[in-house]
Order: sequence, then C-alpha cells, then structure tokens
Amino acid sequence: MSRAIREHLRDFLAILVLIVLAAVTTGVILAKQGASLPNWLPVVGSDHFELKAEFSSAQAVTPGQGQTVVIAGIKVGSVSGVNLEHGDAVITMQVDNKYAPLIHPDASLLLRPRSGLQDMTIEVDPGSKGGEVEEGSTLPLADTQPNVQPDQVLASLDGDTQSFLQLLLQGASTGLQHSPKLSSGLRRFEPTARALAEIGGALAKRRQNIQRVITNFGLLMKELGKKDTQLAGFVRSSNDVLASFARQEASIRGTIRELPAALHETQGALESFPPHPPGWTRASRTSTCCSTRSPTTRPGPPRRATCSSSAGSTTTRTRSSSPRTRAVRCGTASCSCPAAPRTWRTPSPMQTTS
Repeated sequence: MSRAIREHLRDFLAILVLIVLAAVTTGVILAKQGASLPNWLPVVGSDHFELKAEFSSAQAVTPGQGQTVVIAGIKVGSVSGVNLEHGDAVITMQVDNKYAPLIHPDASLLLRPRSGLQDMTIEVDPGSKGGEVEEGSTLPLADTQPNVQPDQVLASLDGDTQSFLQLLLQGASTGLQHSPKLSSGLRRFEPTARALAEIGGALAKRRQNIQRVITNFGLLMKELGKKDTQLAGFVRSSNDVLASFARQEASIRGTIRELPAALHETQGALESFPPHPPGWTRASRTSTCCSTRSPTTRPGPPRRATCSSSAGSTTTRTRSSSPRTRAVRCGTASCSCPAAPRTWRTPSPMQTTS
C-alpha cells in the first residue's frame, strides 16, 4: 500500500485535494442554503427544536432550499421536511433552541411567499396561552393558513362578478389600444400638474411658517389638555344652555312667527307720518323767518375802558357790547336778522375804581 502510494504520490495528492475542495464547496452550499444539519455531524451540525404543523396546501414548499420560519420578521428556524398525512400536508420545521420557549400551543402559522418567485416562508404568531409547546408536537389545521393563490381568489367569485371582471378587462384593453387618445387625455392634466408644482414650491418656501403653525397648534392642544376639567365644564354649561333653548322651542317659534306682522305694522306706522310738520313750508333765501321769529339778542361780555387824566387819576368805565347779528336756520334756508342798535350804560359808582 505504501509502495503504491509512493509510486502514485502525485495522483494521490490530487485526489486528496479534490476531496477537500468538494467538502468545502458542500459546506458553503449548505451554509448559503440555510439547511439544518443534525447535531451528530461535526462542526457543521447543530441541535434544533422540531415542530410540525398541518396545512391544507403546501404548494411551493421545498425543504432544503433555505425556506425560513420567522417570528415578527426575525428568522427563528427553517423548513426541513414536508409529508402528506390523512390528506393534509404536514410541514416539519427546525426552530432554534433559544426561540423555542416563545412558541405556545395556541400559536398560529401563516404560509406566504417572500418574493414573486414563490420563495415561501412561514410566519409564526407565537401565542400567549398554555405554556411552552412540546418538542415534536404538531399544530392542528385550525391554527394554520395556507398561501392564497390568485386563481383561488378568481375561483371564489360568483358568475356575475366574473362576467363584470371580464367586461372590465376588455374595456381596459380597448382603451389601451387607442393610445393617441389616451396620451392626449393625459396631456390635459399638465396644467393641473403645473399648478400642483407651484403650490408645492410655495409650501416649501413657507416651510418655517408651517412648522411654526404646527408647533403652536401642538402647544395649544397641550394647554387645552391641561385644562380638560374646565373644557368639560364649558361643554356641560353649553349643553345646559342649548337644552334650555330646546325647552323654549315653542315660545321661540311663536315669537318668530309674530315677528313679520310686527315689522309690517311698524312699517305702516312709519309711512303714516307726513314728510313735514303741518303748516311748515320750505323757506326761501328771502324767508320771513326773521318776522315770525324774533332774533335772540345777547349782550356780549362787558368791556372795560381806562382813561387817564392830567391830574394823575384813572377812571375805568364799563360798557356793554352791542348785540350781534345772529343767523337763524329755518328748515334748510338761513336768513340774517338785523341787529338792535347799540346801547351804552354808565357804570355805577360801585364799578368805578380809582
């Protein structure tokens, strides 16, 4: 054996290198695929929590393709197998041990595609009742939901709905065939889009004002929240006031019903008055108002005159000012009454001072 190895050492080394490369390639592929390997495999093997679930359909579920099991969007395991039992699909999952205590017996599972290539994943709602689920147990069909395909949705529609849907699709295809009319119709929205762009630009320029308004509104709401008791009292008071108005609805209706008649009577009374008082005529510019109405004469304030004699004595006398002409307005015309003649009055000795 050793002699054969020595004779074919080069070939033996080549085969050994190929074996190592194959092992490394296999490990990389398994790591990229996310496959769960048993714990008896050295280095690459790991221990997992096994959980099964019944589904009415396991379409596009392929074990060993890295299809994952997630809780709240976080990967907690992978799909390791799928079997058919009693007409239902039973999917076997390998869950990481640190996430296994999160799953409870009332958990629910949803099978859905992660992408348009039908890369399936199982979303788990862990539940909250009944403690922890046992390893190797199977969740019943009532707690699982399969992926819904578009043909299943169409098949669930009744005949009339399917006919209307076909008419809709035919109308859409007819509309798309007349592309010039469609493009002209879309071009008519250009002014609207331009106006919306101008509005957006104006709002962008006033961004600070809008932020200030939002901030002030938030402060106002905060202050109103602090005074909720006063607001509640205001609302109750307003409710009481409106309730009292509601109780007086009949009286208010009666008052409003009599209001037109009262306004009509008031208008008639105002129209019954003559436009001018009886016997009153418009006076012209040469009106005789001065003969019918004596002018009011009013002496002005007394005027004091001081005289100095050669002997050095000073004599002060007072005279009353003459009445001035007073204008009397008669209606809309005015006339001037002649003034009375001036009168002089000699002051008494009490009014003279030396």
